Amino acid sequence: MKTLNNNIEEQKVGFDNAKLLKEKGFDVKTHYWFHRDTKKLEYNNLLFSMNNLTENYSAPTQQVAIDWIKINFGIQIFLDYTFCVGLYYGTKIMSPNGNVDEIWTKSVDKVIDGSNTPEEAKEAAINYVLTKLI
Repeated sequence: MKTLNNNIEEQKVGFDNAKLLKEKGFDVKTHYWFHRDTKKLEYNNLLFSMNNLTENYSAPTQQVAIDWIKINFGIQIFLDYTFCVGLYYGTKIMSPNGNVDEIWTKSVDKVIDGSNTPEEAKEAAINYVLTKLI
């Protein structure tokens, strides 16, 4: 019988996106947080918002960040993929007015390096939304 890997965790946002989320008003309770100086991801067994209590940054999962953006700003992020000399992941971002931005690793007008995994594509999309649309 095949041995299964059950040590799977949801991907947290990176330090830069955690900082941007705080700047945009993110105040959701999380177990994980980034230290503002060391940028090290830390864990606290108490569930609270690091953003509200300290100068550090709450580190939500990518999905919680995507849901927060959708609920508060009406911007939806969808994962997509394409074959172009290999499999590349990208995202489609739909604004409240119905405009759709596509973000691909190999895009001519919006280059985001390193979207070779779904997690990298979502991280890039979250960053794009936080820096350019909100």
